[in-house]
Amino acid sequence: MRPRSRWFFVTEQWFFVTLISITTFIGSLAVTSILFILTDHDWFAVEYLDEGLVIHIVKTIPYLWLGILLIVVLVISKNVKKIGHGYRYSFWRIVYSSLFASISVGVALYFAGTGTLLDNYFDRTIPSYHSLVSSNNDIWIYPEDGLLSGKIQTTTKTSFTIIDVDDQPWTITINEKTIVETPLLPGKKVKITGTMIDGSTFTATAVLPWRNERK
Repeated sequence: MRPRSRWFFVTEQWFFVTLISITTFIGSLAVTSILFILTDHDWFAVEYLDEGLVIHIVKTIPYLWLGILLIVVLVISKNVKKIGHGYRYSFWRIVYSSLFASISVGVALYFAGTGTLLDNYFDRTIPSYHSLVSSNNDIWIYPEDGLLSGKIQTTTKTSFTIIDVDDQPWTITINEKTIVETPLLPGKKVKITGTMIDGSTFTATAVLPWRNERK
């Protein structure tokens, strides 16, 4: 046995405190992302799809972020016992405490609008992000079922054109009965419900903002 400097133990303690703090913050980001995915999701669009609500819920669950949250809880549970009197706490007490901390901070970040910022950031920097996490991108791609989305190119009084996710152009016709909940401006991404006339023409019953501004 060899004696060790007091600073060795102090440094070790601060290392684990920092690790737990960073891990808890990551857990809070996971909670924020989960809340954003579930609340931003257009659940009303399920009625247009050829699948039941239960199947859609299973497909929509953000498994990636739930997995990250689980890893966070396990990392915290393992390392809390290495800090001060952490060995006194039971495994489940640590689990509940870490979940409470992540959820509390995550909810606060969500209401501060961090969920939208995170989703936009991951969408820009991780090309496969929305293939790993379910989003509205997976819903508004079925024009034959009445669901279409894209970026507005040009507009007139009775129609506008868009480019969809597959870079296909569409002409969207509108009339006095069409519900328009967002300004039809070139460059703006929108969601459209209605009826497909042919492979490039769509009659809109409603035009909605891509982000749920109405919520």
